[in-house]
Amino acid sequence: RQVIFDLRDAGHSLGAILDQVLLAGMANLRERAVDTGETSYRDQHAAEIVLRILHDLRSQVVTPKSSEFTAITAALDGAPDTVRVTAAELILCATGWQATSLGRLLPFATLIQAIETQRPRICFIDVAVVRNENELIRQFESLHLAAKSNGTALGVGGDAISEDFVTRLDADQYCGDLTALESWAKALESSAP
Repeated sequence: RQVIFDLRDAGHSLGAILDQVLLAGMANLRERAVDTGETSYRDQHAAEIVLRILHDLRSQVVTPKSSEFTAITAALDGAPDTVRVTAAELILCATGWQATSLGRLLPFATLIQAIETQRPRICFIDVAVVRNENELIRQFESLHLAAKSNGTALGVGGDAISEDFVTRLDADQYCGDLTALESWAKALESSAP
């Protein structure tokens, strides 16, 4: 925990800290569990520790008063936890957006409803697993249509999404990591009228 706060206080990018320290540590832990065939409590315990750190960091971010820059984050079916969407929410808040994580395991119909109801400027979707590529592409078309008609920019990232695959998805931005999400959010904010 202290290393994260020290890096932040030293002026390092929050996206880089989360990508290179927290999420890299989680990925390393998961890789070791797969390599050893070990299914243990350690992964979930680590996720809970990381979530506490993210919440501590979030408590120190001043939420903007303007509702002009709103954002939502969500993870599709297959996400092992809410670490990545919570980190995405933190990144968006730290770059001046009023962001809310909707959690994980969300079906596309729920995401479309959230976009139509909340009308956020950004919707970031984390894809941890692709069970059926054609179905995912079809669902993203519907999601992008709802996003476009509500003035929402649609970003996508996650372990199951590569830059090559994202060209087949109907999305506005590929965010391969949190640093990319951070840059995209800043660019959208600075280009706003």
